[in-house]
Amino acid sequence: MIDLHCHILPALDDGSPDAGTSLLMAEMAADSGTGQIVCTPHCNADDPGLAARGRRIRRAADLMNAILEQQRVQLRLFPGMEVLCTPGLAGALAGGQLLTLADSRYLLIEFDFDAPDSYLWDCIQTVQDAGLVPVVAHPERYVTIQDDPSPIAEWFAAGCVIQVNKGSVLGRFGPRPQQAADYILERGLAHVVASDAHGTARRTTVLSEVRDVLARQYSPAYADVLLLRNPRRIVMNRELLHPDEI
Repeated sequence: MIDLHCHILPALDDGSPDAGTSLLMAEMAADSGTGQIVCTPHCNADDPGLAARGRRIRRAADLMNAILEQQRVQLRLFPGMEVLCTPGLAGALAGGQLLTLADSRYLLIEFDFDAPDSYLWDCIQTVQDAGLVPVVAHPERYVTIQDDPSPIAEWFAAGCVIQVNKGSVLGRFGPRPQQAADYILERGLAHVVASDAHGTARRTTVLSEVRDVLARQYSPAYADVLLLRNPRRIVMNRELLHPDEI
């Protein structure tokens, strides 16, 4: 499996606090069948130090890859960001300051959880206008989508990538995110399921548990698309699978 959304790099955000925890997270991921992780520390589009932060993320990913190789952990890390969409988004995009997922044309974006649907759509269009493909992180966690998930179909049709969180599928964020995740998955509107892991306890890097649930509730083929085939295409900077190909 390939995990496209993970806060595994040490001391960069509210995820792993140190290299020891990062190593444990990596070992948990590898033991559960994950072979690649895109590291996505939280980043704010208004941050004036975005370029320096991007360089720090790259250095941290390189260092952790060296540690994993030394410890013989069969896992490779790639650089990326989870970009909070703020008024500075267009400027950050124009300045080339944002790290895409594994240096592809796919950019992981998130929003304030209570942001209105109109604002989400404006940010999506801003990313597309910059020539990138927006990967919308955990839409099932936004209040506006929980209230009315129908815009997801419009985003899907417009070429957005929809990334659902493991914890939402498993009910770990409560009933409303789980219901919204079910809505997305039942209609074939999800492209990717990722861990959004932050540590070694509640929000972990273990993807095997959600793979089993997806295979049982939907199909093994759908689970494979969400956890391997589409994530691999993003890392390789290729077009994603059309629903008819699932």
